[in-house]
Amino acid sequence: MSKFEQIDEMHKTLLSKVNSLSSTADSIGISPLGDIRDGVDDCIRFLANELIPFCEVSHAVLYPVVGEMFGSLSATNTMSHDIVEIRHLTTELEKLHHILNSNDEINTFEANRLRAALYGLHAVVTLHLTKESEVYVSMLEKRLTNEEIQELLDRVNHALSALK
Repeated sequence: MSKFEQIDEMHKTLLSKVNSLSSTADSIGISPLGDIRDGVDDCIRFLANELIPFCEVSHAVLYPVVGEMFGSLSATNTMSHDIVEIRHLTTELEKLHHILNSNDEINTFEANRLRAALYGLHAVVTLHLTKESEVYVSMLEKRLTNEEIQELLDRVNHALSALK
C-alpha cells in the first residue's frame, strides 16, 4: 500500500474524469448541439473546480520538495509548463463555449478548434497526472521518512481545504 494513498486516490479520481474531455470531443458533429454544450460545460467545471486547483496545490506543496531532491527548483519546470498549457487550453475551451452558447450551430472551423482543445487537454492532463504519480510521488515515497510524508500530506490537505 502506498504511503501516498490519498494522492493516489485523487489521481485516480481525476484521471477517471479526464476521459470526459475526449468523450465530449468525440461527440462533436454527432450529438445535438445542446448535448455538446452540456458536455463542454461539464468539462470546464471539472477543469476549473477540480483539476486546476489540485494542480496548483501540487505545484505549491509537492514540487518544491521534489525540486530539493533533484538539487534544483527548476527541475520541476516541465510540470509547471504542463499547468500553464492546461490553463491556456481551458481558456480556449471557455472562449469556444461562449461561441457555442451564442449560436444555433457550430461551423467546421469552430468544431475543429473545440476538438483540438478537448483532445489537447485530455493528452496534457493525462500525461501530467501520470508523471506526477509515477515519478514525483514515487520518488517522494522512496526518499522521505514516514514523518516527512505525513507532514507533506498535512500541507496538501490544508492547501486543498483552503480552496473550498
